[in-house]
Amino acid sequence: MGYLRELDVLAMGWQEIIRSYPDLLGKAEQLSGRLAAERDKEQAAVYQQLAAGVTTPGLLRVWAWLLEGFWDDNGEAGQPLRLYMEQRLLKWLKRLDKRLKSTDYTDRQSIHALRIQGKKLRYVLQSLEPVLKKRYRRLLPKLKTMQEQLGLICDAYRNVAIIKNLNSGRKNNALQYESGIYIGFMLSRAASLTLAWEKVWPAKAQYQLSMFRNDCS
Repeated sequence: MGYLRELDVLAMGWQEIIRSYPDLLGKAEQLSGRLAAERDKEQAAVYQQLAAGVTTPGLLRVWAWLLEGFWDDNGEAGQPLRLYMEQRLLKWLKRLDKRLKSTDYTDRQSIHALRIQGKKLRYVLQSLEPVLKKRYRRLLPKLKTMQEQLGLICDAYRNVAIIKNLNSGRKNNALQYESGIYIGFMLSRAASLTLAWEKVWPAKAQYQLSMFRNDCS
């Protein structure tokens, strides 16, 4: 469903630009229509795959795993869950701190890898939030902000690639005009965010993570 998600993100970004610059774009129906048609086509393809049962074996395995249970026969896990979680979280934080220091913020693949690593940690923290101490919960908004900023950079370049592919071979002046505005907006935002990450965010994020690790140690 990755491409469906990308089209949705692209369409939402385009509607935001239309609302922000009504005098420049008007209704901007050409690109909106092109995106809607592409989404309908992709949605039909995804539905056809799901209806054929491509995900069924995996879902059944997960269901069986849940029914089997997580514990030993005597009901003991061998280690307190909270202690295990804290040890694992500290390891993940150290890895994220290392990635923040080594990432090349001019390379899109490196930015994407950093984003995925931070996203996994954030989702784990969200899942465990009811049983975590306050210091862990305080990290969630920081990880969310980091993920959103890096996501905007990754999405910007991906949106440009999608639009260029959709418009390939199409001689529609209105479509090309609207697409050019969107591409320019995306590239400008990606450039400004990348500059901010290169100069500000890594040091700030590393400091926050270091303080958090010291608090948890």
